Amino acid sequence: MCVLQCPSGYYGSAVGNYRSTQELTTSACLPCHYSCVECHGPNDYQCVLCHEDALLVDGYCEPKAMVDEVRSFTAWNDVVVGVFTALCLVTIALTIYVVVALWPPPCWKSNKTGEYVCVEQGPSPNQTDSSASFLSKPSPNNTTNNVIPYYDSDEEL
Repeated sequence: MCVLQCPSGYYGSAVGNYRSTQELTTSACLPCHYSCVECHGPNDYQCVLCHEDALLVDGYCEPKAMVDEVRSFTAWNDVVVGVFTALCLVTIALTIYVVVALWPPPCWKSNKTGEYVCVEQGPSPNQTDSSASFLSKPSPNNTTNNVIPYYDSDEEL
């Protein structure tokens, strides 16, 4: 027997029976998923109306207690992610500070005294020791470069 609408807890299964007015008729009423009061298909994600102890969430009937628990977990998770992000940013900032603060200062060898001179922020533009020169890679064109490279260890690299 064909019906136009199934009772609550059932959905209509149309097999393609069309009347001349192109209205879809229901050839069988099949049961909804047990979590649904009303539905438009047999699956748990096809609910239209839920039992009173459940909430409809994207077609699913979720227990109210679980929805409240998920919402509280989501709020707690947001706090944890925020604290973790802040700690990561602080760690990065401290790492940059330590690397910059503990990086060895620039050094050069004074041609007058032969000693290495290291400064905190490099030589000032009005440096008085005009015979001092910064260490740099020797230029391939300048073979008479008298700058002696400075190495932290006794071995040359």
